[in-house]
Amino acid sequence: YVDQLARTYATETGIEGQTGTGTGDVDTTAEPIPTTLLGDSLAQMFGDEARRRGIELSVRCRDGTVSLPALAAMRVMSNLVANAVQHGGARRVLVALRPRGRGLRFEVHDDGTGMTEREVDRAFERGRKSAGSGGCGLGLAIVRELSTVHGFEVRMASRPGRGTRAVVDMPAGN
Repeated sequence: YVDQLARTYATETGIEGQTGTGTGDVDTTAEPIPTTLLGDSLAQMFGDEARRRGIELSVRCRDGTVSLPALAAMRVMSNLVANAVQHGGARRVLVALRPRGRGLRFEVHDDGTGMTEREVDRAFERGRKSAGSGGCGLGLAIVRELSTVHGFEVRMASRPGRGTRAVVDMPAGN
């Protein structure tokens, strides 16, 4: 969904073919975004899939407006939610968005299979994926790359058998 938005944006603005690595360099300009729009978009993007998988997906959002590079922020958030829904082995996934000044704190909590400390340390490596994953091991690597480019701070904690928590602090952009 986010990739389609980025392609449509690139086509409509005439910058198609200038997007480089696909990690958010289509547009780095921060824009005001209502947090409820972000939360509603994530619920819409992942609600049906979560239900099909028997996962209770809750999206909680404090009302506010944040100033972020929209495509990069949405790509980071959607990759983390997708990871929890598709690969976490969870029964419940909680997504939380809270304005912090003009920036945002974004969290994803799941009660899935979890990871060891070593697995968490390596989770953001390009090509790294869990056993049995149908993915290609790029989602978390893209999260790390976009976070580096845009000054987002990403942290992940996990316990085997207890689930995983990912937190991203996204300071307001210029």
